[in-house]
Amino acid sequence: MYRSDPALAQALLSEAERLQPSIPNSIDRVGRLLTIAKTMKRMGRNDAVKALLQDTMNLLRSCPWGPQRDQITDQVINMAHSLDPDFAATLTPLIDNPITELNERLQLDAKAIQRDPQKIDGETDRDIDELQYVISKSAVMLHETLNSGTGTVRHPRDMAKWLRGVVDAPFPVCREVMGCSIQNTLLGTKQPSAIEGMYKAIMDSLELCLGVGTILNGSRAQTMPLINLTLPKSVLLFHAGDRSGAVESLYEWIRTSADEYLKIYDPYFSARDIDILKQVALEIPVYIISTWTAQKSFAPGDRKVEEVFRKAWAETSNQVPPWTQITLVGTKSGNSPLHNRYVVTKRKGISLSTSIGGFGLKDSEITILQADAVAQIEEEFVEPHLRTPFIIYRDEPLIVHVFML
Repeated sequence: MYRSDPALAQALLSEAERLQPSIPNSIDRVGRLLTIAKTMKRMGRNDAVKALLQDTMNLLRSCPWGPQRDQITDQVINMAHSLDPDFAATLTPLIDNPITELNERLQLDAKAIQRDPQKIDGETDRDIDELQYVISKSAVMLHETLNSGTGTVRHPRDMAKWLRGVVDAPFPVCREVMGCSIQNTLLGTKQPSAIEGMYKAIMDSLELCLGVGTILNGSRAQTMPLINLTLPKSVLLFHAGDRSGAVESLYEWIRTSADEYLKIYDPYFSARDIDILKQVALEIPVYIISTWTAQKSFAPGDRKVEEVFRKAWAETSNQVPPWTQITLVGTKSGNSPLHNRYVVTKRKGISLSTSIGGFGLKDSEITILQADAVAQIEEEFVEPHLRTPFIIYRDEPLIVHVFML
């Protein structure tokens, strides 16, 4: 619309900016502010965008801490950095959660080093653990741009500095930097001697690690074949503390995959996780299966739990939720047949290593399931609770309560 009728587009944008203070829910309000800022950025109104981002950061102080606030904060800082890295640095002190403020500050430092690897030379006085973390984040960013074809291959000297910086770092940090260095080398040279030398060095290092591990474990077993160490592409790994990345990957899968219906099978799903419904289109029905154990302070069968879920949604959004049916199961002693965590839709599904509420707080993974596995999981685990719930479990009556959000 901006190209075809700039005046009308500007009028609509001004009206949206004028009306946003009337939005009662603070999370929804900052979300609208961010949308307006993104639109202004496309129109080239960078000064107005900076003012809106400043207002958004100030408004975020009144929002309860949670995954949504973390994600919006991250989006604000990223947009500010795309406009002006120095401006982004002025926003991080406005974050009143010290952990989030530190994470965002380190993220900005990582972007600066990723953009100019030479900047690592000026970090000699920095805490070594913090510096190694920043280098690993820079490596992840550079690796992503190299894989997507949007990045620039770095000089081998730059990669050597990064590798020296993490020589005594924890394994996950070394892995990220080494992976980036390998990809950078592969894209930067076609000489067989260089690639063969790098491959041999990696394999020798792996053999050494496996040999040391075998000795430390007191095992004389034959070293496992290295070919079996590669993770399949269907597995996504997230390190402890990377909750925002883990949750965003989960949300992205839901946004792009949910078709005809969405079924969440999670024994620890509770009202605090209800904001996941904001990722689901209104026309897609949602079925949630959880346990009474996850509903803290509610005894099995207590219908007051319904209002807790509805109140949680009202605090999350002032929009109508998608059609949602919630099923809670469990015995008085706290047992239930639910164990694993699945999110499934038509012919697609994922398995989560931990429940949605704690996803990414510790090492976590998403496993993308094949269509035949999804069908079997639906038939054997999910559908029985939606059609004909269990009556007895471990010699106890199973208390089942079904309600609409």
